[in-house]
Formats: sequence, C-alpha cells, structure tokens
Amino acid sequence: MEPEEFSRAVGKILGSGPATMDERDAINNAMGQADSIEEMPEDIQRLLAEIPARANRYYAPESRASRVSKMEREIIKDSDKCPQCVANNDPRKVPVHPNCHCDVVTRSVETGVADPGSPLLGVINTIDGLMEIEVVNGEVPTAIQMNGETVAIFDADDVRFADLARWLEQMGPYLEATDQYVSIVVDDDTEEAIAQVSETLEIIAQDPELLAEAIRNKKLWFGIAQAVI
Repeated sequence: MEPEEFSRAVGKILGSGPATMDERDAINNAMGQADSIEEMPEDIQRLLAEIPARANRYYAPESRASRVSKMEREIIKDSDKCPQCVANNDPRKVPVHPNCHCDVVTRSVETGVADPGSPLLGVINTIDGLMEIEVVNGEVPTAIQMNGETVAIFDADDVRFADLARWLEQMGPYLEATDQYVSIVVDDDTEEAIAQVSETLEIIAQDPELLAEAIRNKKLWFGIAQAVI
C-alpha cells in the first residue's frame, strides 16, 4: 500500500469515531513501523476496528441549538455629535443612518461554549469533502480536530468583523504553535450538522455581506483546529 493511501485509510477510521490522544499516539507509532493496516500489531488493528463503533455512543444527535458566546462590545461614536448617533447605545444598531461613521469595538468574546459532545468537535476528514481548507505554507492535513476551548459561537445575524478580530487576538497563544488552523464553521443546528470552513479570512474582510447571505439562519463557529495526522 502506498504511504499516502495508508495514511488516508487510517485517517478515515480515526475520523469515524472518537479516540484518546494516547490511542492516537499508539496508532501513529504503529504506522511508522508498518506499510498497511494488515501489517500493524493486532492490538492496534483491534483498536482501529473498535473506533467506528464508538460513534453511536459518543456522537448522539444534538437536539438543541448551540449556545452563543457572551460578548462585550462598545460603540465608538463619531465626533460630529449627530443626534441619532448620540442617542444610540446599542452596538447592534451601528450604523444608524446612511454615511454614519460610528464604529463598534469588541472588547471580549467568550470561548469554550461548544458542547463537548458535538460532532463538530470530532475528527473531520478533509479528504472526504466535508471541509474546505487553505494552507498558506505546507500540505493540507488528512484530518483535523477543533479545540473546544477555543470555540466562540455567534448568531449569524449578529456577528461582526470586530468579533473575529478580537477573537483572533485572544487566540494568540494557540496560533503560536505549529500545525494550527483558524477554522470558520457553519453549524446548522441539525442532527446532520456539516462543517464548512471559509477558504480565507480575507473573504469576510472584503465582502461581509456575501458571508452573511451564505450563513443566514445558522450559527457561526470560530475555532482553532489542529492536524490529527
């Protein structure tokens, strides 16, 4: 079996159900000493056979909507003292009129709000077309897993670019590590929630209305994912 084919086969199994980090380390070590699943030690083969069956126990369908993050926002009002702007203290209502120059700054974004049992926190195989991913330097990993501690969740109709900017600032320590990926995930709040990652962050910065249209009536997750294999 070709090395890439071997890696994809193992990655697909790992993406089908949950596995601990110790189990993943054992599988990765066994991969370094074999050229196919059949050549791996029997205990590793049994583990690989067991993982898909865990999905029914761990990945029960979600019956409720994901909780959104709490945020602290502040309006930076224009200096011209427009009466409409002076009277407005709701960050969700900026701008309040055409050519309004007021701005909104996000001071903090709550993270770690995702349900630990959500399928979106499981291993996602990039090779199966469930995810679009763009890597500036290096190769696309065969599978990635989102870190639940980094996840912030927003109502699509209420998210602002300032929220993303503040979240990125808060995620600085995570982004210093290697093999970390900024992930933008659309959650349909259905049993078949499917992850869709934006190709680049620049899309949001250049055309936020396009993104808003695509995620209408959905929830938007910001999270840091890491390569699994």
